[in-house]
Amino acid sequence: MVSGLQFDDKKDIARLSVLYYATDQRRFIRNFNKVQYQPGTHFAYKSVSTQILGLCLEVATGKKMKDYLHEKIWEPLGMEYDALYTKDSKKASNNRFFGGIAMRSRDMLRLGKLLLNKGKWEGVQILPKSYVENLMNREMKEDTYWAYSNYFWRDGYIQNSFLEDTDFFAAGYRGQYIYVNPKQNVIIVRQGKKEAFRWPLIFGRLAATLSGEQTDLSDPCKNYDVQFEGVYESPNGEKYELLYKGRNPNTHLKEWIIR
Repeated sequence: MVSGLQFDDKKDIARLSVLYYATDQRRFIRNFNKVQYQPGTHFAYKSVSTQILGLCLEVATGKKMKDYLHEKIWEPLGMEYDALYTKDSKKASNNRFFGGIAMRSRDMLRLGKLLLNKGKWEGVQILPKSYVENLMNREMKEDTYWAYSNYFWRDGYIQNSFLEDTDFFAAGYRGQYIYVNPKQNVIIVRQGKKEAFRWPLIFGRLAATLSGEQTDLSDPCKNYDVQFEGVYESPNGEKYELLYKGRNPNTHLKEWIIR
């Protein structure tokens, strides 16, 4: 995401839509040559970079991405189910490398376990150990982004000092997540139809709480309970308002009002 190409998903949704609905991804890439920054100097989430990288990988391996993924990941990990993926069109038949793969939760968990074990699966090194170790590190560089590394996000709940936390997560469309916390030995998979709030903030708290550490969920000195206040809607349309009342002076337990 520091390729320097003049593309930014969040700032130009129309352009992202053109990329997504292009009926020939290779032709779109060949006609895209706009550079805005020196590569490696500015972070901007840009799907076009991932598409270019995927096409380069197919050329380098001489294989379609689905076949390469099956050979290197699906088969060695013993995935239980086939994955679904999207293509730009039946005629061009190019994979959308920047999104569009659908996996079962069990297989997402396997992928998380592979990353938790630093690329090793049943004694075999499937991914380079250095790749996983690098994505666990936060780097502070001018004009780049500390919360993204090797296609994984690092901007979840920060429990320790800024550079000590090693958790990371893959984030998909509408709240699909594979969260990995090496320090707490925790993997969390989330599938969903929408994302109403930032799940990684919850995952980090949950992982720390499960390991017995104090978090703002259990330590009164780190109390951020008001962030959970608000109006929630159930699948059948019923709405509830959640208000934080504070701690009971007798039991010292947190109390909430639901109305």
